[in-house]
Amino acid sequence: GSAFKALLETCNVTKKPDQVLAAIHYLRDVEGVNDSPPRTINNLFNDAGMPAPENLSLYLNRLRGRGFLVIPPSADKKNRYAALTPEGRAHLDKRSNR
Repeated sequence: GSAFKALLETCNVTKKPDQVLAAIHYLRDVEGVNDSPPRTINNLFNDAGMPAPENLSLYLNRLRGRGFLVIPPSADKKNRYAALTPEGRAHLDKRSNR
C-alpha cells in the first residue's frame, strides 16, 4: 500500500478516476496481478491509507468508455481483468508529468 501511495504522490495523481487507472497499472505492471476483483483494488487503496472508490464499477466502465481500459475477449466482459490500453497509459503518463 505504501508503494502505491508513494507512486500517486510522486506522480501527483489526485483525481479518483486517474487513481483507479493507476491502481490497475500498479497491480498489473508492478505487482504482476492479472486478476484484480474490486476487493483487491479497494484493499490497495485501504492499505495506502486512502479512501477506496465508492462505486468502482462506475469508474471502470467510464474508463473503458474513454478507451483507457480494455478487457480481453477471453475474460467474458469481467472488469476484474481490465488492463490499460496504450491510450490509458498515455493519459496516466500525461497526468503524472504535470
